[in-house]
Amino acid sequence: MQRARVLREPGDEATLPVVERERKLLFAESRAAVIVAAALVVLIAGFVVVLRVSRPCAYGADARSTSSLLNAQDTRVDVLRNESRGTAVVVDKQGNSCELSLRMSDGFYCMSDEEWTVRTNIVRDQAPKQCSKKECCTFQRQHRSWYMLHFEPEWSCIKSRIGARGDGGKWMCDLHIIEERAKNRNSPCLIYSIGSNNDFRFEEAIHERLPDCEIFTFDPTVMSHNLSSSLPPFVQFRHWGLKGDDTFERGMQFYRLDTIMDKLGHTDREIDIFKIDIEGHEYKAFEGVFKRGYEKKIRSIQIELHKQRENGQLFLDLRRAGFLVYSKEPNFVAPAELHEVAFMRISSKYLEDMNDPLLEYNCSQ
Repeated sequence: MQRARVLREPGDEATLPVVERERKLLFAESRAAVIVAAALVVLIAGFVVVLRVSRPCAYGADARSTSSLLNAQDTRVDVLRNESRGTAVVVDKQGNSCELSLRMSDGFYCMSDEEWTVRTNIVRDQAPKQCSKKECCTFQRQHRSWYMLHFEPEWSCIKSRIGARGDGGKWMCDLHIIEERAKNRNSPCLIYSIGSNNDFRFEEAIHERLPDCEIFTFDPTVMSHNLSSSLPPFVQFRHWGLKGDDTFERGMQFYRLDTIMDKLGHTDREIDIFKIDIEGHEYKAFEGVFKRGYEKKIRSIQIELHKQRENGQLFLDLRRAGFLVYSKEPNFVAPAELHEVAFMRISSKYLEDMNDPLLEYNCSQ
């Protein structure tokens, strides 16, 4: 109370030095408290960074092997390195490690290790229910409900319907990732549309969604003089068909996938979207793909299947290559025989590491 009285009486000059000293002391104490608090914040932040950097990579990856999965301009992730240990931790923009997903998806996905583990557990739990060897390879020839009973969608992604309603339209998976990866590597995404029947609604729709992608459409049944005048200018059309061997039949040219990619200069690229509808010839065509190891050149497949009695081996071969089903629906033009199925390639190592039981099945044995 006495101090309050002194401050209210400016004429009392004797008290001013004391008040001034106390004010300066109070200011110094406040400034010291601020400095201490700031130092604590810096110390805690540094401790968090040290913990992140010192945490070893999944699978013991060193900095070079980790960064090899990434494009130098990949904006999805940061790489925290510990040069003394030769280790690196890849984290997404929220600071969560995405090492598992990058390594197990050949660099396609970057999601938290926690989310990746949840997805992996779903795939692992569903695998025994997808198909037994007897059902895949023997039962399929006796039952007309093969599509209904086997290989339910097991991979979750952001799906987009592209193309016509009903027949001709396809479900796409994680187009935003395809788009972002193309920008990061400064190279356009690549789309192969096998079989068109002179209908380019799919190409028009996918171009609207991914305008920077290169689109190649193939169909040997469409002759030059019959090619629709509505062929979009952004579509590069080839009068070629896809088969298991390079052959010329009934006036039409057919090639294996590796031959097509070589002729187009695409052997060092990945096909982001592989849409295929070739009226039952898909089975022989994929035999050629697997024979040459070109399944690793494809990221996603959207296919119309025509012969359910031949599906077992195709599904098992795709699974061995690391493809998982993300969409399945009947084509109501002929639902007993026709089905639209879509696959996303994770990696063969992904399924091998979880000891997927379906990898042991082979209908030819």
